[in-house]
Order: sequence, then C-alpha cells, then structure tokens
Amino acid sequence: MPHEERDITTKIIKGIEEKILKEVADYWEGNNIEVLTPKLTSDYRLLLAAWYEKYSEELGEIEKRYPYDWTKIREDCKSVKESDMRYNQTDDGQRRIVLKFKLKSIEKMIGALKDRMKRLEMESFNRF
Repeated sequence: MPHEERDITTKIIKGIEEKILKEVADYWEGNNIEVLTPKLTSDYRLLLAAWYEKYSEELGEIEKRYPYDWTKIREDCKSVKESDMRYNQTDDGQRRIVLKFKLKSIEKMIGALKDRMKRLEMESFNRF
C-alpha cells in the first residue's frame, strides 16, 4: 500500500476510533450517546472491513517473505530469539508488527460497532 494511501487510511480509522471513544466517554458521563447512528455504524463497519482486507493482504505478502528472510538472518545468529529480534528490526519486521496490531484494533472496532447496531435495533423495537 503506498505511503500516502496509508496516511489517509490511518486518519480515517483514527477518526472512527475517536467517535467510538467519544460515545463511550459520553455514556459514562451520562450525556447523550446518539453520535453513532445505524447508518453511520453500518458505513463504518463496511469501511473497516475493507481496510481489514487490505491490511491482511499486505500482511500476507510479508508473511510469504518471512521464512526466506528469517532463514538468511538465522545463519548469522546464535539463537532463534536473536534471529527473531533481528528480523523485527527489518522494514518487513516492523511493518508486520504494526499490521498485526492494526488488524486487532480493527477487529475490536468492528465488534463494538456490531454491538452498537444490535442495541440500536433492540431500541427501535423497545426491547432494550
């Protein structure tokens, strides 16, 4: 993924995170929590799913190279742990770490949005 596209994606994901966090903070303070409407929640889930797919694809490409790169690094190391640490210092290693955390974050946000959609649906039928 080009650097410019990553920056835009990161900004948008941060914006979604901020809105979700704002809603949680508003809830705990007893304020109105109508920030995330059903349509907006659904749209966010769709966007997050698309970015999840993009990040997964990028991570997949890195994972395909991992065994070859790691094996080369291992030749000059005394232990597996040292090889892992050296690999993590490479560009692919650093990107791999970042992508794994981004994917976990997106999974959690998608789950939270799903819960919010369920609640909104239940509220619409006066079941909550």
